[in-house]
Amino acid sequence: MFTDPHDDLWDAWGFAAMEAELALDAWKRAAHGMKAAAFAAYGAALDREEQAAATLAARLAPASASSAA
Repeated sequence: MFTDPHDDLWDAWGFAAMEAELALDAWKRAAHGMKAAAFAAYGAALDREEQAAATLAARLAPASASSAA
């Protein structure tokens, strides 16, 4: 059976993307007094998703990831 050596990175990115989606939904639904905290949580989730995506991209195509930076 073939397993992708990058499965853990794909999973990390997928979970981070889902977390960001859930945080966005929580921000949209937050009560007025909780909007700022919910937005901060959403921003942090986006940062984690971005980092997971960058890590995955760097592992999948190291040459193109370093030239894009």
